[in-house]
Amino acid sequence: MGCCIAGGSALVGSGFGDGRSEMGVKLEVFRMTLYLSFPVAMFWIANQAEWFEDYVIQRKRELWPPEKESQRRELEEFKERIRKQREERLLRAAQQNS
Repeated sequence: MGCCIAGGSALVGSGFGDGRSEMGVKLEVFRMTLYLSFPVAMFWIANQAEWFEDYVIQRKRELWPPEKESQRRELEEFKERIRKQREERLLRAAQQNS
C-alpha cells in the first residue's frame, strides 16, 4: 500500500513514488501532446498559402479545366436554340387556345 504524506495529509493509494505511475504519467503526457499537436500541425499545413496555391488550385484546374472560347460559344448557341424552341412551342399553344 502506497502511503505518502504531503502537506500534512495522507494520500493513500495515490501511487506517488511508484515506478509504475511515472511511466503512466509520461505516457499520458505523450498522448496528450500527440492529440494536441496533430490537429494543430494539420491546420498549420493546410493554411499555408504556397501549399494551397500549389496543390489545391492546381488540382482544381486538373479536375475542371478552364473553358475554351469555342466551347462557351457553342453552349450559348445551344441555349439560344432551346429558348427559341420553347418560345415557339408556347406561342403555338397560345394560338391554339385562342
